[in-house]
Amino acid sequence: MSTSISCNLDAAFNEAVNDTQDDTMIWIGTHSPGWSVAVAIHGRLSIEPEISAGRRRVFTHMHMDEVYKLPNEGMLYYYDGELMGSLGVIEEFQEYTHDLDVGWRYGFRATVESFLILAGRITGRFLDREWFAESRVLYRVPRDAWSR
Repeated sequence: MSTSISCNLDAAFNEAVNDTQDDTMIWIGTHSPGWSVAVAIHGRLSIEPEISAGRRRVFTHMHMDEVYKLPNEGMLYYYDGELMGSLGVIEEFQEYTHDLDVGWRYGFRATVESFLILAGRITGRFLDREWFAESRVLYRVPRDAWSR
C-alpha cells in the first residue's frame, strides 16, 4: 500500500534522505494545463508505457551519476503506451531543441539545464524556484507494488 504527504521539493528530499525503507518515493503534481510532473526522489519510476496509455504523453529523464556517460541518456518520449524515442531526434519536437546543448560533451549542468528548458518549451511552463516551492504530493510506493 502506498502512502502520501503534501510537501515542497526540499521537504520531499529530506523525507528521502531520512527514509530507512527501500521504497520508491515520487513527488508529483500539476505542472501546467494538461501536464503533470513526477520526480522520482528515491527509486525509479518505471511505468511509462502504462501511464502514457490512452493517448497521454510522458517525457522522462533519468540521470544517475555512476552512468553519466551513457550515450543514449536523455529525455525519452512515450505516447499512447509506446516509446517514441528521444526528444532531440523526434521531428515533432525539433523546433524546441535546435539551440540547446544536449549531450554529455557539453557537461552535466548544461545538459540538465537544456532538458529543463526543453520541458518548459513543450509544456508552456518552466520549472522554476516558485514551482519547486509549491506543495505537491510525495508518494511512498513499496518496491513490490510495481510488480502487481
